[in-house]
Amino acid sequence: MLFITGGSGLIGNFIIQRFLEEGFQIRALTRDIRNDTLLQHSNLEWVEGDLFDIPRLEIYLQDIRYIVHSAALVSFVPSERQEMYHTNVEGTHNLVNVALKYPIAKFCHISSIAALGKPKNTDVIHENVLWEDSDLNTHYSKTKYLAEVEVWRGQAEGLKTVIVNPSVVLGPSDWTRSSTQLFRYVWREKKYYTEGSVNAVDVRDVAESVYKGVLSEITGERFILNSNSMSYQDFFNHIAQNFSKKAPSKLISPFWAGIAWRVAYLVSLITRKAPFISRETATMAQKASQYDNQKAIRKLGINFKPLPESIQWTCEELIKKYGLARNQ
Repeated sequence: MLFITGGSGLIGNFIIQRFLEEGFQIRALTRDIRNDTLLQHSNLEWVEGDLFDIPRLEIYLQDIRYIVHSAALVSFVPSERQEMYHTNVEGTHNLVNVALKYPIAKFCHISSIAALGKPKNTDVIHENVLWEDSDLNTHYSKTKYLAEVEVWRGQAEGLKTVIVNPSVVLGPSDWTRSSTQLFRYVWREKKYYTEGSVNAVDVRDVAESVYKGVLSEITGERFILNSNSMSYQDFFNHIAQNFSKKAPSKLISPFWAGIAWRVAYLVSLITRKAPFISRETATMAQKASQYDNQKAIRKLGINFKPLPESIQWTCEELIKKYGLARNQ
């Protein structure tokens, strides 16, 4: 049986579907078992709880062979920083500790390329880079790095682990959250783009990588999951073409991006809502990094889908999901 956290999210949902295709029995942790959007299947059991309810975790893991830890909080808002460290680092710490009590065959941790940091003297980032403290690292990056430290600690104490580090994950999820907001941004025909680039991967490739990693003999290794990089202008243009919308056409400079996040912060203080842009996201949007995906291709046998194909599929699924009309 497989136990998964974060099963209601984009990545977790597709991982569940991939294992169900192979006939696995799955137990999925959720904070709200009454959520009517949860995937339903005869081989899927939803159980209520969180990563801080140790007694429940100990019960849920008693007959489990494999664990996939996908739950995480992604935020670049200062007010949510403490909660993010709590969830991503302490939550992983708890799950690893409970897993060590049982004969788990494989513990797969869904990390992020953010956990690799931004090494100063490395043009192409690969799995063996060492973490460097830097102003370029967001607090989200730090939480994912520290969560990996917990997993490596579990490995040292006898837990068989594998880590995957996906880039921006493309797929049809709630487009008011996470990376899928970029598709909503284009649908609403916003005007601005930045000069940076986005590294992205299809959620179906992430699910396949997890499936292969869990069932392989590989242990104590991590894998970058990234199809390719694309400038934000090209990325938005591809989305706009598939939505039959006008693409963002005005380049925003770092100066004006800095003004934007400051204004957004002030507005958030008044409205008490999360700002639409933060200092960290404004800085990230101006950067360009390259990631080496050859290890996943070589050792997991993953053939990453081209980004235009993933963008087209995501747009088509979002149109169906939200009942959108291209000529709106």
